[in-house]
Amino acid sequence: MTISAIGEISIRHNDRRKDRMASAEKMGPGKWRGVYRDANGKKCHTKAPYYRTKNEARNAANEEEVKARRRAAPRNGALPATTTWDQWWDLLSTTRTFEVTDTGRVEASMVKAHIRPRWAGVALNQISRPKVQAWIDNLESRKPPLSANYIRRIYTTFAATINLAVTEEILIASPCVRITLPRVPKQPKPYATDGHLATLKTQLHQRLQDAVDFGFETGLRPGELAGLHVHRVDVEAKLLVVAEVYVGGQHLIRPFPKDKDSRTVPLSEKAVAIVRRCLASRTLDGGCGIPHADGRPCSSALVFLAPRGGVIRPRTFSDHLRRASTAAKMPRRTPYTLRRGYATRLAESGVNAFEIARVMGHGSLDQSQEYVQETPAARARVLRALGDPPTLTAVEGGAGTGTDPGTHLDSQTLPGTPSRTEENVG
Repeated sequence: MTISAIGEISIRHNDRRKDRMASAEKMGPGKWRGVYRDANGKKCHTKAPYYRTKNEARNAANEEEVKARRRAAPRNGALPATTTWDQWWDLLSTTRTFEVTDTGRVEASMVKAHIRPRWAGVALNQISRPKVQAWIDNLESRKPPLSANYIRRIYTTFAATINLAVTEEILIASPCVRITLPRVPKQPKPYATDGHLATLKTQLHQRLQDAVDFGFETGLRPGELAGLHVHRVDVEAKLLVVAEVYVGGQHLIRPFPKDKDSRTVPLSEKAVAIVRRCLASRTLDGGCGIPHADGRPCSSALVFLAPRGGVIRPRTFSDHLRRASTAAKMPRRTPYTLRRGYATRLAESGVNAFEIARVMGHGSLDQSQEYVQETPAARARVLRALGDPPTLTAVEGGAGTGTDPGTHLDSQTLPGTPSRTEENVG
C-alpha cells in the first residue's frame, strides 16, 4: 500500500537524512534481496523469491519500508486524513484478522468489485455523505440489478472501514450517517422442526445424522459444529464451550467464533447422548490434524467427523443436506435452518430474548430476532390474549411451498425484521 505522494516524499526525505534508505544485497548470480528498516529501526529483508536485479530488490525494499512505517502510523497517531480509502483498506488488511473468516473473503470480493473502483484514490477526508448516498443510489440502478441485501452488505463493509478511521482518530466524524439504503422485502425464513429432521435423516449417513441432531439441539453455526473439539464438551456438567471454529475456505481452525467471544451452551440429554455415541471407540489423542490460525499445537480430537473421516466441511455438509432434501422430496434444508429451528424452539418454550442472544452468540437482540420465526403456536398465544382462541391444525414451519408441511406465514421473521442472505447470517 502507498500513502499520498506528499507523505511518501516526506518519509523518503527523512530516510535520506537518517541514512536509512533501503538497499539490496546479492544472494547469488541473478539473485538479489531488498534490505530495509521497519518503524522501530529493525533490519528486515524482502521475502523470497529473490529479485533478478539490484534495482528491483531495492525498489521492493523501499515499498516494504513505507508499508512498515504506515502500519505503525495509526498506533503513533501519525496517519493523515489525506490517506486515500484504498490505502486505508490495504492497511486494515495487513493489521487485522477479519480476513481469516469466510465472511472476510466475501467482504474482500465486494471490495474488489464494488468499493475499490469507486473510492480508490479518494482521500478519507474527501468522502462526504452526499457522495456516499450517490454511490448507493448508483448501485441500486445498476444493470443487471444488485439485490437490496447485497447492496446493504457492500455499504456495511464500507461504513465499517470509515468508522475504524474515526476510531483511530484519522477522521473526526463519519460521513456514513443518514444514508438511505434499499429496502429489503420480508421473505420467508425456513426453519427445521423435529418432523423435518425425521424425514431428512433417512437420507443421511449416521455421522451426518448425529451432526444434524446436535446442530438442532445446540444452534451451533456450521463452522462451530465442524470445529468443536472434544476438550470443549463437558458431558457431566452438560455444557459445551464454543471457541474454535473451522474455516472451510482456508482449511484451518480459528481460535474464536464470529463475535470474537467464546460462549457456553447447555446440553440436553439428547445432545449428551450424541456426543457419547460419536466418541465411543475412538482414539481421542493426537490432535485434530488441522492447522490452527494462532499456530498453537492441538492435542484434542474433533467431536464430529465426516462419513469418511476428517472434518465436516460446512459447504459439504450443506450439500449433503440439499441432496437429502431432494431425495426426501421436501424443500431444501441447510445448516442454518437447524440454527433457526433451535432459536424458535427456545422462544416457544419461554426463554427470554437476552438468553437466546447469548447462547446463539449474537451481539444484539436484532440478530436473534431474525432467527426466531413466527409459528402457529405463537399466533395462537396472541389470539388467546385477545380472547379469541383459534382452532389450530398441527402444522410445522417451513418455506411454505411445494410439499413443505408449513405455510408461508409459518416461516416469516418477526415483523419489522430485515432479511439477510444465508451467507451473511449471524
